[in-house]
Amino acid sequence: MIGFVRVLGNPGVLLLWITLTASFVSHDWVGRSIDEKAACVLGVCLGTADWFLLLIWAVTRREQ
Repeated sequence: MIGFVRVLGNPGVLLLWITLTASFVSHDWVGRSIDEKAACVLGVCLGTADWFLLLIWAVTRREQ
């Protein structure tokens, strides 16, 4: 949990997501409605969760 908080406290991460969001919206990869933006945020959250779950699984398999 401490690592998660440290990453969120990093201003570079926030700046990266602001830049990516602006780029996605400006290229019409994400629509301007709230439903389309919410779907994009949900997809990012699920993809991030999948990545970290895979990473956790790989580390625990390596330790055994």
